[in-house]
Amino acid sequence: MAAGSIIIRRLLVDDARRRNCLKRGGPLTGQSQTTGVFAEQTRSLDLIELNDALELLQTRYPRAAQVVEFRFFAGLTYEEISEQLAISVRTVKSDWQFAKCWLYRELEKHT
Repeated sequence: MAAGSIIIRRLLVDDARRRNCLKRGGPLTGQSQTTGVFAEQTRSLDLIELNDALELLQTRYPRAAQVVEFRFFAGLTYEEISEQLAISVRTVKSDWQFAKCWLYRELEKHT
């Protein structure tokens, strides 16, 4: 599960970087943009900034960062994350709430 959520995250970030390159007339000009399940989510959120903030969260609060990856990128429930990390559901919810607040604050610095 951890590997899957990391792969999904990297694919989304790579796609966001590719689209940013297209917007700026980069080497991929003329190729069609990828559309898919995550197309709507990536438009409303700058995944590159989120990825940078998540990497910083990972260095400071690794378990909270794992909860974000499982919840946001893999779509796991609190119970499923609890099983994966061998922690209580209450701890997962607490880590999720903390990580969301931390990430919002970190992303606000860049706006």
